[in-house]
Amino acid sequence: MRTTILLGVIIAGLFSCSKSDDDSGKHTESVKEVEVHVVGYETNGTKDVAQYWKNGTPVVLSDGTYDSRATSLFITDNNDVFVGGIEDNGTYYIVKYWENGNPTLVTNGTTAAAVNSIYVDNNDVYVAGHENWFAKYWVNGKPVGSLTDYKSTVNDIVIFAGNVYAAGNEYNGSKQVAKYWKNSGPSR
Repeated sequence: MRTTILLGVIIAGLFSCSKSDDDSGKHTESVKEVEVHVVGYETNGTKDVAQYWKNGTPVVLSDGTYDSRATSLFITDNNDVFVGGIEDNGTYYIVKYWENGNPTLVTNGTTAAAVNSIYVDNNDVYVAGHENWFAKYWVNGKPVGSLTDYKSTVNDIVIFAGNVYAAGNEYNGSKQVAKYWKNSGPSR
């Protein structure tokens, strides 16, 4: 039995708007091109296999030897597709990303890790999540130290005006609370 899990959707399209010149005054919109990208994984009967779908067509990212899952997707202006995800090594999940289907290892598999978000800015690839349950992000496969000394994770990362913003949550001793970091520093 095959099971498909879909984790995220990105809809990219080119839209044009025009106003009708007739007396009805109706505003019309036309869609020139729409692409739908979905990330997730499909179970092949024994293993979860990371993949994404472009307009319903699957793009398989892993060979199915180990469990793997795609969790985040970023498409550049040049239509390069970056997918963040994890792959089991038998002991821990390894954080990795695929650039147009080609894998890059981010962690070495000696600790528990996960990726929740991927972002590309000026050819730099930002992958964010946690390692050993401490919020962390990596740039071009190299770690930026843990963002906090408390159990936490990064759920999303964006780069704006040269600043890195990471949003997630952190355990404050009694519950998880929303948290964000700017340029690796804590929010206040």
